Amino acid sequence: MVAWSGPGGWAAAACVLAPALVPATGRAAPDNCTLVSGTTTYLCSGNQSNGVVLGQSGIPTSASGFTVTNLTAGVFNTLAASLPTSNTGSFSLTFSSPLPISASSYGIVVGAAGQTYNFSGGYPAATPTLAAIANGTITAGQPDKPAVSVTSGAANGGGGGGDGGAGHGGSYPRDVAITLGGQPLDGGTITMGYGPPGTTVTPAVLGSATGGNGGGGATGVTVSGGRGGDGGAGGRVSATVIGAWELRGTSPVHWGALQLVSVGGRGGDGGAGSFSTGGNAGRGGNGQTVSLTMATGVPGTLTARTTADGLPGVLLLSQAGNGGTGGIGATFGRGGAGGTGGFGGAVSASGAWTITTSGANAPGFAAYSLGGVGGNGGDGGAFSGGGGAGGSSGDANARRAGRSATA
Repeated sequence: MVAWSGPGGWAAAACVLAPALVPATGRAAPDNCTLVSGTTTYLCSGNQSNGVVLGQSGIPTSASGFTVTNLTAGVFNTLAASLPTSNTGSFSLTFSSPLPISASSYGIVVGAAGQTYNFSGGYPAATPTLAAIANGTITAGQPDKPAVSVTSGAANGGGGGGDGGAGHGGSYPRDVAITLGGQPLDGGTITMGYGPPGTTVTPAVLGSATGGNGGGGATGVTVSGGRGGDGGAGGRVSATVIGAWELRGTSPVHWGALQLVSVGGRGGDGGAGSFSTGGNAGRGGNGQTVSLTMATGVPGTLTARTTADGLPGVLLLSQAGNGGTGGIGATFGRGGAGGTGGFGGAVSASGAWTITTSGANAPGFAAYSLGGVGGNGGDGGAFSGGGGAGGSSGDANARRAGRSATA
């Protein structure tokens, strides 16, 4: 799992890969899942106590989703899907049962790493979505393993080739969507309740979409250094809450409650100019929209209880990528220009919530839209390159009918 530091020093997690299914000792073999007629989705019912994993349990990796419901026993292992890059469509994992998940690792984990989407005409109105729908009681998680995790990461751009070749741009991830609630239960509890105390603060529910970094420009021998590739944009990340939900951690482990994060990739560095000018650096990728919505038809309410020092109970973040560093120029050449930082996306939340945090310096709710930092200009024998401009932040809005408290 990849982590980065954010405002206040907290850490947020990037793409998480789903684990292989390890049967619980002494439990009966689970029932196979069956294809829903006329679709590419699968239904998993009956005894699924050992968990369900894409690529196992009778579900091919080409499936567009699976639903776990109508259970005859609780689930004591992970519901997991790690999508290969060959599965390029939208995917959804649904858990809906009055019988709980009680797992010593992830409860639900959906991951899609190394995504290679590229949008030459700008970021589109919609991209393939990675989704999870949780409707019931989940007690799971360890340090670095959220109880519910939906993450998508993009491939980094390759470096430039030959004499002064330009670096390639980072790719784009899938959009990420999490739904808590829905018929027939409309509510539940997600508890981080397992594992020894850890040094990493981990949310009960994590959604993240991270763009790929731009590749570096190649060194120029007979020409200027190559330009660095642009960072890929982060994906859109959203969560919808239907009915009454509680997200909570248990001491002494330091848990958070909910993190929704979109992060743009870093711009690639410019290539050096052996006998000429250093290459300009790539631009940081934009962060995309991040939203938390409480449903109105069946009113959504969220109660979050956290114990981590310095970690918000609920964190919404759109973070643009930083610009790359300009390439070094030759003795009589100029250094390359630093890359421009990307733009932060809009962040929004609406609805009713109660958030209680017991850690030191731990706000109940935090929403950030952060532009990327401009990259440094490259050193040059005659002139150094100019630094890149910082990116703009987007709007961050929250409308609530509830309260936040710090104990």
